[in-house]
Amino acid sequence: MAGQKRAYRLWFEYLRVARQSTDQKVRAALVVSRPVYASWEMEKGESYDAWWRTHAHLFEEKFVVRELKAGEPPLDPDALILEVPLTESPTICEFRRKPAGDTDLKPARVPI
Repeated sequence: MAGQKRAYRLWFEYLRVARQSTDQKVRAALVVSRPVYASWEMEKGESYDAWWRTHAHLFEEKFVVRELKAGEPPLDPDALILEVPLTESPTICEFRRKPAGDTDLKPARVPI
């Protein structure tokens, strides 16, 4: 997480500088992005390290892409379960989706 912490520091500093900007485009972007940053609760003049101690939880990865064992339920109840053929090209993967009530498999090419 140390490498990620440095990346979050840059993000934190970028937001701090943006909030000090007088550029109208930057100010407008801040208004639009306000909901994204609401939980950051940045205090003016607060150091990154002090802020990180109380806000690191915002960046925890609770759910990750992983392989499920046979019969194992997903951790996230809203997860989408996919079957990915490992013999496909690394740049194009063919997913076969079967919508509810449909008995025919429909291929769709999705770049990865």
